[in-house]
Parts: sequence; C-alpha cells; structure tokens
Amino acid sequence: MSRLKLVLTFAGIILAIYFLVPIAVNMFLRANPSVFIDDEVEVSNQTVIECLTFTSDRDMNVSIAASDSVSLTVYKPRSIEDPDLVVSHQDFLSCGDNPLACRMRPNWPESDAAKMAVLGGFHPDIRNQSFQFEVDEDEPVCVMLFNQGLGTVTASRLVETTPR
Repeated sequence: MSRLKLVLTFAGIILAIYFLVPIAVNMFLRANPSVFIDDEVEVSNQTVIECLTFTSDRDMNVSIAASDSVSLTVYKPRSIEDPDLVVSHQDFLSCGDNPLACRMRPNWPESDAAKMAVLGGFHPDIRNQSFQFEVDEDEPVCVMLFNQGLGTVTASRLVETTPR
C-alpha cells in the first residue's frame, strides 16, 4: 500500500510539472518581451526598413518616438498583390556591396506604402505612438519608416514581441 502511495505521489508530481512548467515559461516570456529593434535613425528624404522573421506566432509592438512627423508602414512581403510593388520590395532588399542599401533608399510614394500595409499598418504623420500587430510563424514582416518632409527627422524605433 505504501508503494502504491509513493508511485501515485511521484506520478502526481510529474504530471504537475508537465503541465505547470509550460504555463510558467509562457508567463515569464510574456512578462519579458524579446526586443528585435531598438535604435535611433536619421530619416531625411529616404526610407528606413527592417524585415524580421519569427519562429513562432507572436504579438508585435512597434513604438516610434520622432522629433517631427514620420510615416510608418508595417507589412508582410508575401501579401503584396501588386506585381510592381513586389519587384520594388525585392529591389529594395538587394543590398549589393553596401549593407546600408538594405535599410535606406529614396522614399516610396505614400500611395504605394498604403497599398503594402496589409497588416493595417500604414500610419502617416506620427510622432510618438505605439502600434500592435499579430505576426504568424515563419512569415517575414517589414517595418518601414519614411519622411515626406524636407528636413531630417530623428526617430527612435523599438520593436518588441511576446509569444501569442
């Protein structure tokens, strides 16, 4: 009888660990988001872009703090339907020998940026705002920041994610 109690006790402990550890890990990850971009960029008459791919479904938070108005577009390259925009996106990402060419180029027209924002992520004329998006596993997501004005704008970018 005491062996049976001992076996049942250990089985209960193992089951509790099996179910509680993933819950605790998920709660820890949600409390400590992963930071993928945290920098400050100068945005003059150019577009600054970063494309990210995540290994699990995530909630993504994009925060922008700018010295003047900038426009933000968050889009999924695979969801662009306009063939010309697909070609433009591919051209934009082909770096050649200059790694900065991947991140900056002359501005996209605002109408094209609005067409690309299939996540509902086209936000013109922002200064200090945060936006949230749902991102699927293994699907690239691009964060594009541009300035339609004449001067240079300093913008801080913060992109964080938490598991969904």
